[in-house]
Amino acid sequence: MVPAPGSTLKITSLGSRENLLGKPVTAVPLVGHEGAPMPMPWRLGTAWLV
Repeated sequence: MVPAPGSTLKITSLGSRENLLGKPVTAVPLVGHEGAPMPMPWRLGTAWLV
C-alpha cells in the first residue's frame, strides 16, 4: 500500500527495539528519485522509523 502524499509512513520492523539492524539508521534516501539527493525528514523511535 502506498501512503497518500503528505501522510506519515511508520516502518515498525526498523524500530530500534526490534534489534534487526546491525547499526543505527543514519540516513533515509528517497528510492526511485532521479536527480540530486533530496533530504527526507525522519525519526527513529523504539517501535518504528517514521
